[in-house]
Amino acid sequence: MINVNFLPFVGSEYNRGGIFGKKILILGESHHCNPGEATKDFTNDVMKKHLYEESYSTFTKFERSLVGHETNQDERIKIWNSLIFYNYLQEPMSDVRLAGTREQYRAAESALFAVLEKYVPEYMVVWGTRLWDYIPTNKWSGTKIMNIDGSSVLHGEYLLDNKHSVKAIRVYHPSSGYSWDYWYKVLTTWWK
Repeated sequence: MINVNFLPFVGSEYNRGGIFGKKILILGESHHCNPGEATKDFTNDVMKKHLYEESYSTFTKFERSLVGHETNQDERIKIWNSLIFYNYLQEPMSDVRLAGTREQYRAAESALFAVLEKYVPEYMVVWGTRLWDYIPTNKWSGTKIMNIDGSSVLHGEYLLDNKHSVKAIRVYHPSSGYSWDYWYKVLTTWWK
């Protein structure tokens, strides 16, 4: 895939819709590592570590927002094997909470579209307001607002070259200040 430096993690049940019956791509913002550690398989290595060695709280909080309850390792594996996880920026950040440059976000656009065209998800969940502000606007059909419990939630849709559409929604980044029970309500309302 053109310009994709970090291959996405593609769950073994993704193509069949997994436990959700939907093809869902989770879009993170960036990897945090030294440039020498940044291999094409870095995303897959991180996910395998989360699934089989030690859980990461960011992934755990998010997976709970997909099912609406606390998860154990067996369920965690089923959840993530139903999804694609892909990080938008194609260069590693040296530390957490660092943002890429405007140029790095722009440079990642073609890689995102390559992933969307190849894996044709129905839904894309975008982690964080900063990333939402940088995702490409070309092929975008316009931002809509959904009101859940008095809060505005932004969503929209990409219309791809292959005539496929991908519905996208912005959630808060699950690394901090993330209420998985609230986002469960949002996500299940959105993709009905």
